[in-house]
Amino acid sequence: MSGIEVSSNPIGQLPAPRFAPRDTNKQANCPPKPSGLSSVPVMLWQTIGFEVCVATGATVTGREEIGGLRSAGGASSCPTLGLHRRRSRSARLGGLALALGVMCFSLSVTAVQVRPERWRWSNPLPHGNNVFDMLVAGDIAVQVGDGGTVYVQGLDERWAPAVTGVTNYLRGVALMGDRFLVVGENGCILWSDDGSVFQPAQVSPATANWFEGVAASAQRAVAVGDNGAVYTSTNGTNWAQSASGTTEWLRGVAFGGGSFVAVGENGTVFATDIDPQALASLSEQAHRLELKNIVPVQVRAEGLDGFYRQHTFDTILVLDVIPLIRELEVFFGQLRSSLKEGTGRLWVIDLRLDPDFTMLEFEALGDTGNGTLRLRSQPIIVQRLSEGSRQAISSLTAGNIPESPQKLVIDDLNRLLEDPTLWPEIRARSLPLNHREGRLRKYLLHTLDREGVLGKETATTLSPKARRALRFLNRLIIQDLLNNYQWEKAFGLDKLTWPQMIPLLRQIEVGHDYPVGFSKAGYELVQEHAALPYHRFWEYKVVR
Repeated sequence: MSGIEVSSNPIGQLPAPRFAPRDTNKQANCPPKPSGLSSVPVMLWQTIGFEVCVATGATVTGREEIGGLRSAGGASSCPTLGLHRRRSRSARLGGLALALGVMCFSLSVTAVQVRPERWRWSNPLPHGNNVFDMLVAGDIAVQVGDGGTVYVQGLDERWAPAVTGVTNYLRGVALMGDRFLVVGENGCILWSDDGSVFQPAQVSPATANWFEGVAASAQRAVAVGDNGAVYTSTNGTNWAQSASGTTEWLRGVAFGGGSFVAVGENGTVFATDIDPQALASLSEQAHRLELKNIVPVQVRAEGLDGFYRQHTFDTILVLDVIPLIRELEVFFGQLRSSLKEGTGRLWVIDLRLDPDFTMLEFEALGDTGNGTLRLRSQPIIVQRLSEGSRQAISSLTAGNIPESPQKLVIDDLNRLLEDPTLWPEIRARSLPLNHREGRLRKYLLHTLDREGVLGKETATTLSPKARRALRFLNRLIIQDLLNNYQWEKAFGLDKLTWPQMIPLLRQIEVGHDYPVGFSKAGYELVQEHAALPYHRFWEYKVVR
């Protein structure tokens, strides 16, 4: 279980940062290619009580209806790393580019921690160019890279090169309605309505700054880049400069919740924990990933440590530690003064104990289809599936397993999560289940017995508490029958002792009632995000 606090004022899903190295002088020669695959820095911090916080840095945010962006950064009392303007790859991973990477981790934790083990070459075979950004929207995918390369994939799953007419390094891609937008080196902005031929946009005033990222809503697009460059457009073909309030290099921009958010360089990450071993593990991971701006800090176990009062944070992200915090209202009430006034945000992300199954859990086994085929040996589940799922399973063979039957089966498994007849049949048949979860099942069965659930034939009249307990119980049963424990392993639940599990079970008793506590602590709910399949995700601001 872990918690993270990051700098910026993020709203909505964030794009991956671009880590390809290049020199600040913008030499015409191709920048050196990094060895291996470029990727978002992944920090799999699973220690209970782990937290990270990032102090203020170069972050800008703006409402969709406003052309300019306002600065959310500024001077900071926290120490920051001095980065030379001529950056190596490791230096470019520093600053708020790191913060963006951390936020991407938090938003896609399920995709990172439950990850497929098998990859296949796409068509055509690799073209040899660096790929700096990718867009996936519906049935269309677009990748952009160096040498003015744009590749588009449609329903046939083949990557076809598009005509761009430029040789600039292309750094970002977005979709504005049905219009593709691409940005890159020396103020380059391209647009296309068909994805096959791109045309240059009108950029006023023209700029030599590199655009590093682009994001769009249905009505507005924003491109950001070097020296605080921000350009906006209402149609994607004509772009005008907007004031950002910063001269820092802006590395990415995202749209969500009615706002655009851009992040850039020069920020510091503080990783706080009560356990020195957890901090040592974090330091090792940061060193391995060449993340320069992480500063481990040990804090006391009880109450709000004085460290938090020494800094002002743009955003505090708390991930999977809320059940372990005593006196929630007192703790977060004292933390209010550490959030930047006006723009500060508190993100609270808490693991669900009763989530739906997703394809990720089966992909992590190496072959989603094999997980589907294993259902054949479990008649207790097969007989509860829809006719379409049963026919699909009976016709499947290893190596010939299309995605549609897999999705159909997973939809049926999610329906079984609320089937109150599953446990009685398991018990009647004396089917063996995982002994390790015996005490947990006993607790859930006791809860369901008190709620009068086990004798019911449907779950339509269940109380919220009974529904949560039933979904959790049936999830444990189904994963036992399918021998698929990817969800538990991904979030460390398989490592928890019974005393460690008890605080989490409060969720079964009262649900995620944290919004009430945060309201009493002086926070206002901005939005509940639906970005994570296995978590509840709230965004708060301070009520002054």
